[in-house]
Amino acid sequence: MDDDARWAQAERLAQGDVDDAWRKRRRRKYVLIIVPAVAVGLLVGLLAVALGHHHRPSHRSEPPVWREAASLVLTLLGVGVEGASLWRMHGSGQLGRSWHSPLLALRFSQRRDVLKQIRGKRPLDHRHVAVVRQAALLMQAQTASRGMLLGLALLGSGQVVRQLSGASLTYLAYLVVLPLALWSISRNARAGAEFLRSHPEPSS
Repeated sequence: MDDDARWAQAERLAQGDVDDAWRKRRRRKYVLIIVPAVAVGLLVGLLAVALGHHHRPSHRSEPPVWREAASLVLTLLGVGVEGASLWRMHGSGQLGRSWHSPLLALRFSQRRDVLKQIRGKRPLDHRHVAVVRQAALLMQAQTASRGMLLGLALLGSGQVVRQLSGASLTYLAYLVVLPLALWSISRNARAGAEFLRSHPEPSS
């Protein structure tokens, strides 16, 4: 598919025109992405558990009761925050919009060009204003995904508090990266909101 065809597909998606052929392509592509990702995740998890078990002293005692309790509270909080975030994203329609985002029809270089337009680093291409506006709306709505990250952080904190192991060290690395992820989401949300204020949708 050439660039013009990709832009045409993105324009149709921005207008809400989602055909069966597009749905089939997206399902096929997501399967090709998700299955290997799940396999890698399981492999990493097994390796982490194996390393933790290998380096575990034979005389290791169980963690204190207070650490068990704190771990349980953090884990339950994490599950609650994750569930609430998913429910909020579903109720707002963000999940559906992300699944059929017009950006998914574009190449990486085209997506980067759209992002630069939203951030004001490149003049707005009025031929594809509908696509750019939809991308800005998705960026503005990214704030809901912060709850997902915080939920994962709480789950990871529960593992770290309970006991240091190969698996909990993986969570600890995630906690170190979390502030950068939150900063990136907030930055994109601000850029999307600023673009939408500067370029309001024309009244019909």
